[in-house]
Amino acid sequence: MVSRYFLIFSLLIFSFQRVNAAPVHQNRKPAVPVTSNVVRINPQSLQTLLLSRNNSLLQEMNKVYQAKENVNLARAQLLPSVNLGAILTGGPGFILSSVSFLMPFLLPSNWLDLKESQQLLDAEVESYYIAQLDQYASAYSVYMTVVGDRGLRDTLETQYENLQKIESDVDLAVKLGLRPITDLYSAQAQTQQMKSQVAQVDELLVRETASVREMLSLDLDATLMFEDMHPVASAYEGTPAKILLPSVLAKAPENAQIDDMIAAAKTESWSKAFSFFNGATLSADSQGADSDRSVSFSHLTQGSGFNIGFGIFPTVELSNLNTQEMQLRKQEIALEQAQVLETTLGSLVAAKTDYDAAIQAEQNFNNAYQAEQANYNLGTTDLLHVLSAANSLAEASINRIKAQTDVDSLRITLNRSTLKEYFATIPGCKVAQVKGSLIGNIFHPSQPVTLDQACTKPLTKK
Repeated sequence: MVSRYFLIFSLLIFSFQRVNAAPVHQNRKPAVPVTSNVVRINPQSLQTLLLSRNNSLLQEMNKVYQAKENVNLARAQLLPSVNLGAILTGGPGFILSSVSFLMPFLLPSNWLDLKESQQLLDAEVESYYIAQLDQYASAYSVYMTVVGDRGLRDTLETQYENLQKIESDVDLAVKLGLRPITDLYSAQAQTQQMKSQVAQVDELLVRETASVREMLSLDLDATLMFEDMHPVASAYEGTPAKILLPSVLAKAPENAQIDDMIAAAKTESWSKAFSFFNGATLSADSQGADSDRSVSFSHLTQGSGFNIGFGIFPTVELSNLNTQEMQLRKQEIALEQAQVLETTLGSLVAAKTDYDAAIQAEQNFNNAYQAEQANYNLGTTDLLHVLSAANSLAEASINRIKAQTDVDSLRITLNRSTLKEYFATIPGCKVAQVKGSLIGNIFHPSQPVTLDQACTKPLTKK
């Protein structure tokens, strides 16, 4: 008859596995499609829609799930298990001839593997946060490009209307015999050329709108309305890159990710070093000469397994080299951040100067155009000067819009590096590791938190 102690131990193992099993969850899927016919796009709504619907971020989230399951697998490999040996009796039943309790929690390498998987989970969580930041920076830049191109379209449309008015005035002057027919041909050509440019920008806006729709997983029924907004000036503008770099590196998720990967690589080295200790068992066999006697738990035998070979030394050395590679990558990240800051801060100074000059130039060309048009109506200048002034005004307006877009793009890059403005409201993930002893978690289990709960929260306002 099987001992009652064996039954208690079996129930303990079953409870252990139930408590430490991973909570049932499903990978996050895109939110319910927006049914409203109009979707207003601004920096905040763009962030809300992107973080909940972007397919690339959902794929990154799936990798976090996989890393979490690797932690659960490493924990499960610490749980004891039972091997039963049974023999058939002459009757309809059977009796136990041997019982072996496998105790992997006594192996140091298994505990190190658990620690490594937790560190890799932390690195994957940081990777998901980095993906959120980068995807939003990309979407924000596209949004600013759309805003700039819409402003360009409005400017070209205004110039088109101005040329239509010039064409109408020239047509009247030709009919009255005050101007040659060639003036009308020139005016008509300029008008049609500007109309073509408006159509080209319209085509560009269609492609950009489709790109934003794809990033946000919006239905074709939704009409996108882009609000005219621009990033505000950062408090770090004008700060030397050398002064700003330490604070940027201190909170850069890329730095935190590589630190987790370095820690995991070091843990892996120790796991390889202890891999020679590969077995721990507690066994009980049937006692006495009677082969029909069941297993007795009055005498338990402990066993251990060791496997020492020369292959362990190059394996540990490879793990150490992997750690060194990660440390070199950390140095590279610092150099990359320094390059981004130096380029962004320096370019921003030049871009703001360009923008201020473009505004002044546009105003001056507008004054010149108004004067040339008035002189033409008075008959004191020819059409060539009027059209030349109109083209100069259009070019100055385009340069002003381009300069504004450059400033916006550089401010987005700076805010991404310093995690300011709307980047400060991106939540990332906060996945807490299981604390306490392995056995203690059986009797005092903590409430599991799904990754959906850990990685999503309402968007906070600035």
